[in-house]
Order: sequence, then C-alpha cells, then structure tokens
Amino acid sequence: DETMRVLGQALLTNTNLTELDLQSNVIRDDGAEQLSVGMVENHTLKKLSLEDNFLTDVAAKMLLMILERNDDLQLREMKVRNNLLTEVILQQVELYMRTHVNELKARKKREKEKRQQSHSSTSLQGSKERMSVSAALTTGTR
Repeated sequence: DETMRVLGQALLTNTNLTELDLQSNVIRDDGAEQLSVGMVENHTLKKLSLEDNFLTDVAAKMLLMILERNDDLQLREMKVRNNLLTEVILQQVELYMRTHVNELKARKKREKEKRQQSHSSTSLQGSKERMSVSAALTTGTR
C-alpha cells in the first residue's frame, strides 16, 4: 500500500508527530510492514492506534520485533484490538506495552536524578570555590 509506505518513510524523520490514529483504515499486514519501517528510528511518537483493521498475528509479531529494536522509542500506547489477532498475541502486545511504559518511567526517573546530582555537585563545587577565595582573602588581609 503506497499510503502506508509514505507514512512509514515520514515516521523515519518525524520530529513533531506524537499521536497517530490509523483506526478503521482497512490496514493489512503489508501496510503494517510499511509502517514499521518508520518505527525503527522514530523517537517522538507516543500513541499509535491500529484498532479495527485486518492485522494478523504475523503483523503484530513483526511490530513487536521492530519496536524492541528501537532503544529511544517513546511509544506509551499502541492499540491493536479488533483485528484478526489471537488472544495470545494480543496479550503479548499489551504486556510489551506495559513493560515498555514502566521502562520509560524508570529511565525518566534516573535521568532526573542524574540531573539533580549534577546540579548538586556543581553547586557544591561553586560553594567550595567561594570558601577558598574567602579564606585566601581573609588570610591575605592579616
């Protein structure tokens, strides 16, 4: 499908789009494959809805494999209900998304703590430098 190919290519360079709703677009496995091309490198998409299409387990497994390769993936929600998926695959997708969201939260927390430590050590270093200058001035004036 040409539309999905173009959309997949656009996702490769996307820096603004955070939500993509492709619900009820008669997307089949080959369209999902074209879309997944862009998901490999995407860092901004947070919500993706592929509900009410004609995706099979093959497409869902491929999407999961592609998403696992993207270390900087920000996707927090991927809806795939009402497709041609078995219950087992649907549960795998939902489990992957829950796990991924938890990993994103943990990563964000670690980054925040790292910034706070960096800020604290910079402030502490500045305080030590001010104390050294103050001590030098006090010693020099006696």
